[in-house]
Amino acid sequence: MHEERLRILQLVRDVRLSPAEAAELLAALGPEPRSPSQPETPPPSSRESRRLHLRVTDTAGGRTRVHLTLPLDWLDLGLRWGGLNDTQRAQVRTALLTIPGDKLLDVEDAESGERVEILVE
Repeated sequence: MHEERLRILQLVRDVRLSPAEAAELLAALGPEPRSPSQPETPPPSSRESRRLHLRVTDTAGGRTRVHLTLPLDWLDLGLRWGGLNDTQRAQVRTALLTIPGDKLLDVEDAESGERVEILVE
């Protein structure tokens, strides 16, 4: 079942599924079974909290136009505004924290000369 979850997350990363659609699919899969040897990890303290970065750069000169950094905890607020319930928000947050690598989105628009990156660090 881990492979199915990973595939759903990759579809969100590739912008082929919205986070809301992914949350529905993840909910349909049910909770991922935890192996007996896998200890439950405590939630990170606020100091250890990961951050969501949105970066827009000029591809011609490499100049950063926008660099927005938000605590990942703030994502819950945005997801709540998006109409997701508690379970769906938790699943999207878990998905973001478990995507291999840190880059969720990397899009370059040659026409506008901009590159947009969304990262979780």
